Amino acid sequence: MVARTGGDEFAIIPARAEHMSALTRIADRLLDSLRSPLECEGLSFHIGASVGIAAGTAESTAELMRQAD
Repeated sequence: MVARTGGDEFAIIPARAEHMSALTRIADRLLDSLRSPLECEGLSFHIGASVGIAAGTAESTAELMRQAD
């Protein structure tokens, strides 16, 4: 599941529990897809992004998001 959590922040929640290496591969693939410039009406747009990963248990969703940030 992908959810917009606010402004320019999104969360990706895998359908099943993943090992950290699998989560890292997902993040790498996402960043790779954003590195290619977007072309629109002859203009080229470059997007920057950062990715944080949190795995394990947390007291709350807010805490899990803080850990990923």
